Amino acid sequence: MILALTLNYRKPELTAACVRSMLREGCDKILVWDNSDDGGHDAAWLTQVFAGDRRVEVLYSSCNLGFAAGVNAGLKHLMASSSKQRVLLINNDATLEQGALLALTTAMDSPAQPVIVAPRIVQDGVEFGWMHYHRWLGLVLRRPWPGTMPYLSGCCLLVDTSRAGTPLLDEDFYMYGEDVALSHRLQQAGLALILEPSALVRHVGSAGSGAGSLFYEVQIVRSHLLLIENLFSQADNSITGRGVRWLALALRWATLGLRAGWRSFRFRSLVPMRALTQLNVFRSL
Repeated sequence: MILALTLNYRKPELTAACVRSMLREGCDKILVWDNSDDGGHDAAWLTQVFAGDRRVEVLYSSCNLGFAAGVNAGLKHLMASSSKQRVLLINNDATLEQGALLALTTAMDSPAQPVIVAPRIVQDGVEFGWMHYHRWLGLVLRRPWPGTMPYLSGCCLLVDTSRAGTPLLDEDFYMYGEDVALSHRLQQAGLALILEPSALVRHVGSAGSGAGSLFYEVQIVRSHLLLIENLFSQADNSITGRGVRWLALALRWATLGLRAGWRSFRFRSLVPMRALTQLNVFRSL
């Protein structure tokens, strides 16, 4: 039995397409957690669309909890109503290609005993699998470089919740970066993460948050700063430990400034630059 969870945020048509792809692939129970903060409008529409299909349950939050907290809340509900521990987490703007779910579940049963299995993802015509996050510069790269750590995109993950720990995601992350923190935590614990190349997912990308909006830009900056706390030990209060974190912050600040400048030029907008002024960059350092 495969449980599935997706979060809706004011894109019910995309969510419906996502759910249909999971039903086609054989998911036994799907929870749609609505984070739209719209008084239940989207949730009511989705409930009507899937009325009569007992495999689909739609719940809505009275406020937008953010991605990490929404996933954790949805997982808590699923775990309370089922003894099954494997859950497919998928973005609502993503759809499973034929055979993807079977490939993911087969890989989960492999001798490596992975705690997470992820598919290949196609977005804007570009295919990617393992991603690499530069701990010092805050760059997301498709290939490993000195200073990077591998991670699996949170777009679509089959998770063994019995071993991944609860809560699954760090709720300090409102949106973005929680997948990097999750991969880091699980790999530090010695647990296996696997990319299954025969499974494929198609992803729209930033459909809910709106790439280029102030909300999007602020959350991206915030996630990069939070990752300093996740990837560098906060327990080491020695001069060396604090110096390492300050160096990481200085380098991160430089790359975020360059990123904001480039995006402001690209979009002919000062919004990316404004995002840098919305946050306390010295948080917890």
